[in-house]
Amino acid sequence: MGIKPVVAMIGLGRMGLPMSKNLAKKFQVLTFDKTQKNQMKIAETFAKSDVVVIALPRASDVESVLEGGLNALKPGSLLIDTTTVSTDFAQRVGELALKHKVLAVDAPMSGGQPRAISGKLTFMVGGSSRAFEAAKPILEAMGERIFYAGEKGAGASVKLCNNLMLASQMIAVAEGFALAKKLHLDAASLYEIASNSTAKSWSLNEYP
Repeated sequence: MGIKPVVAMIGLGRMGLPMSKNLAKKFQVLTFDKTQKNQMKIAETFAKSDVVVIALPRASDVESVLEGGLNALKPGSLLIDTTTVSTDFAQRVGELALKHKVLAVDAPMSGGQPRAISGKLTFMVGGSSRAFEAAKPILEAMGERIFYAGEKGAGASVKLCNNLMLASQMIAVAEGFALAKKLHLDAASLYEIASNSTAKSWSLNEYP
């Protein structure tokens, strides 16, 4: 049996913490949370890792972590950013990783905390085919559906499109129940009927 790669999980929030627990079932895992705000600790964590997985709330958080740690990554290491960011930002991170001779993918996730806990997230991945193949075993430890979207930035782009469609869906569900209230309909009855009709959707039936 070969030596397990060391995977660093950066971000231990609602999504990152359960993701790190699933990673630990298959890999050696180091963790770092942005609340520590210690650049030396970030660099140390990156230096000890073969793979770095980032799950943070904002692009600015990712930028701060990379400023402290990217220089410490060994050439040939793998960087996986699961944060929801803009296409431009994802492409910049990809270019920066390339300059440091590090493989990188933008791999935003979908499924929410319940699927992060169960290890059944969906990942949409952008990057070179080589980087995607390297990232796949890591992502499979946290998710059950791994999609290759295209070159760097493509994963971030797909996530933005997905979020636009989801937001429209959520607004429609809210408006439907608002209308039902004006029409003096029972909300529970509407939910049951809509859940077994064409309105059945993630926003109606799975959103926590």
